[in-house]
Amino acid sequence: MFFKWIASSCKCIKKLELLRIGGIQNITIESSSLENFRPRTHYKDPLHFNISGEKLETIDIELRPTYCREPNSNSLKVFAPNLKHLKWKGSVGNVQNLGKLMSLEKVELLLRHEGNQFGTVIEVLCNISWPKVLIISEETIKAMFQEGSMGAPILDNICDLSVHCISLNDDFVPAAGSFLRGMPNLNILCIRRAGTWIDAETSELKEVTVEYSDNGSNEIEFASYILELAQNLKKMVIVLNCETMRSKVVAEIVSRSKMISTAAVI
Repeated sequence: MFFKWIASSCKCIKKLELLRIGGIQNITIESSSLENFRPRTHYKDPLHFNISGEKLETIDIELRPTYCREPNSNSLKVFAPNLKHLKWKGSVGNVQNLGKLMSLEKVELLLRHEGNQFGTVIEVLCNISWPKVLIISEETIKAMFQEGSMGAPILDNICDLSVHCISLNDDFVPAAGSFLRGMPNLNILCIRRAGTWIDAETSELKEVTVEYSDNGSNEIEFASYILELAQNLKKMVIVLNCETMRSKVVAEIVSRSKMISTAAVI
């Protein structure tokens, strides 16, 4: 009844936040004025979202991971033709339809791996217009290149990429390399807590940020590789855990890199 009341009575509502959702299984939002929708689940009940709004510009959805639910117990259906920012965090769920999202400017996909659910997500994402800014998690990238998956969608529009990783590992490197090769117009790359190989000769990278982990050897290899091959690079920022590591990091980069790039290293 509450959501029907919103549709019938709240004719000028712009932003709706639903926090600690529990005790409800079906949430249907239909609004001609809503611009920003932000739901946050809390309890373990399965949730089914049906969101519709021609003026919707931002959807920021977070679903609890499936240690509280059976896989595919959540579902998501969206009609928002003018959506500009989609942020999706947590559980994948069962995506029924995201519609034709042709106005997207920024997408954030910070999803948890849950069996074969990623196949449904990737199939849907292959059909949307990719934005210029993408923030994505390690698990989402790896799922795109699992055996039997469809692989990454076309990413020609992406200019600014941020990858969120727990750590750099051998399982992640091949998937990330394949993922990055499909971005010929990439200008800005930010990798947090990890680094990976990138065919810099086929990209237009201008700025790279790498967060140095406790070990750091793979990050140094990554930084050296970029400095050797990214001829259009203007700036590389290396974020250190402490200032005393600076001399060590600089020495290792200089010793390993041929420094074809003229980028400033900060």
